[in-house]
Amino acid sequence: MLHRLLPIFLACLGYIPPPALPQMMTVPQQAAAWQGLHSLIDRVVTAQLFLYDIPGATVALVGDGQVLHLNGYGYADRELRIPVSAERTLFGTGSVSKVFTWTAVMQLVEQGRLDLDRDVNDYLSGLQIPATYPRPVTLAHLMTHTAGFEERAFGFYAHSPGDLVPLQRFLADHLPARVYPPGEVSAYSNYGAALAGHIVARTAGMPFERYIETRILEPLGMSRSSFRQPLSPDLAPDLAIGYRGKSDITGYGWYQARPSAALRTTAADMAQFMRAHLQQGRLGDTRILQPASSAAMQRRQFTNHPAVSGITYGFLELKRGGQQLLWHPGDTLFYTAALFLLPEPGLGLFVAYNRAGVGHARLELLDAIQTHLLPGGYWPEPPPAGIDSGYSSGLAGHYRSTRTGVTSLEKLFELFSLVRVHEAKPGSLQISGLALVEDVLWVEQTPGIFRDSGSEEIVVFEKDSNTGNIWLFEGNTPVFGYTRLPWYTTPAVHSVLLGGTALVFLTAIAVWSLRALRHRQHGPAMAPWSARLARPVAVALCVTNLVFMAGMYLVLGHAQQLLFGITPFARAVLLLPVVSAVLTLAATALALMAWRNSHGILSGRMYFTLIVAAGLVFLWILNYWRLL
Repeated sequence: MLHRLLPIFLACLGYIPPPALPQMMTVPQQAAAWQGLHSLIDRVVTAQLFLYDIPGATVALVGDGQVLHLNGYGYADRELRIPVSAERTLFGTGSVSKVFTWTAVMQLVEQGRLDLDRDVNDYLSGLQIPATYPRPVTLAHLMTHTAGFEERAFGFYAHSPGDLVPLQRFLADHLPARVYPPGEVSAYSNYGAALAGHIVARTAGMPFERYIETRILEPLGMSRSSFRQPLSPDLAPDLAIGYRGKSDITGYGWYQARPSAALRTTAADMAQFMRAHLQQGRLGDTRILQPASSAAMQRRQFTNHPAVSGITYGFLELKRGGQQLLWHPGDTLFYTAALFLLPEPGLGLFVAYNRAGVGHARLELLDAIQTHLLPGGYWPEPPPAGIDSGYSSGLAGHYRSTRTGVTSLEKLFELFSLVRVHEAKPGSLQISGLALVEDVLWVEQTPGIFRDSGSEEIVVFEKDSNTGNIWLFEGNTPVFGYTRLPWYTTPAVHSVLLGGTALVFLTAIAVWSLRALRHRQHGPAMAPWSARLARPVAVALCVTNLVFMAGMYLVLGHAQQLLFGITPFARAVLLLPVVSAVLTLAATALALMAWRNSHGILSGRMYFTLIVAAGLVFLWILNYWRLL
């Protein structure tokens, strides 16, 4: 992978990582280490812009209550060559926005106006979360992504500010099903964060954007940050253009679920926010949180398994380089960002790039800073040789993320989020498709716990004693888990079924087209009306299903467009399953009549029945993917 070239590139620029620091730094040692940060960060980020074709970046590093580094890199607008300024240039932050939403929730909890353990329906009007399970959804569940919501993402983006709808209307129109009991497993939810922001607005009696301004941004002096869409005239000209794709598609991103992703900010402003969170909610004479609330936002509140990272009321835990960190990444169609807090040494790092899909870059920068600053050996020792408990032999298969649709069309996300596990050898696994780790060899350490042979990353497998299902949890991805698919829902089975049905439909059209030409020459044979109707119904069924397959191929080839809503073309394609269902039912009835009345020759009836069977299998596939 390209990002593996970064150390080589930095070495060519003259950067050599310092040796491991002693276990405890003296004040002079710490000051000396900080002095080398500017050139280190400059070299790393400059190399990243070149290697990964990133137009621009902005970085803030704080420590000991001070701003240790603040700089902009590259261009906010590549075409006009407008440079990035850490003080003036705003970047989209994506899900880093959620930390502000959770901070707002904790403020209202302090005031006694919200209760983290109360049913969220008590704070809503005109919108209610269904009572799918006996236990209600609470704010604590929303903050730890354990409400049990399925993924709802289609229509999350808007093409322009004019396409934005009121937040309550968006939440009502995109209400997800509850598919997991609350508090049992994490399933990352933009909807949940947006719902929490809506509750903040209702409780405070003001728009969400205004609340964030008056209670967080203005007290911290973050005058160049905003959730407003569009930005105010004094901020809009300084918003960096976002880039995505090899063709450099540009945009800014407008978000219907604004409390989840709409923050635009500068590195200088984020330095203020990080300093407050590192100092128990205080910045100078200003306090945005009480110490107890700040501690709750930095303390683990949920984990899928004791061996993996957890979730706090605001941040995600991250074990990196032997250190326990807190962070929140932000990824959108146009920007990549992250906020890191290292509470033990009191460090905070914010980095944003105006290029989508470069999440590895933010971790590379963190690694470089940790290597330079933190005491002790940075890189972990290689894992032991491993054991073979026999556990690995029963883990092979495909695993589906909890962050996917179950009852909705977003189930199509399953196609893009499957994890494949197979046993490389006894006690070792090959796993592909994980969120943070590439396809590597995982060595068993204890029964069910495997470690990457080249790093400190782990994965955990756990069997559900109630259902017998097997769960997979990635060590540094606490916001969702993976559950193993039954054999009949795996990609291989569905590929065979789709290929087989498509072959039946194609051959049927070819055969009947030839027969139609022959009948045109010799005239049709006399037959009952049901027999005469069977062929056109079957042909219509085959054509409909083949057109649908071709249409869905085009729709999925531009799947990102669905994030802006279902396009007219996609809507037209999605009508075809209804037509297919009607034609399949009609063909089934005609097949039953043909067998009962012995219409036509035996081979003809059998062939027609094969087409009907293919149609029924195709309906099952459509139903599985929630396309019907």
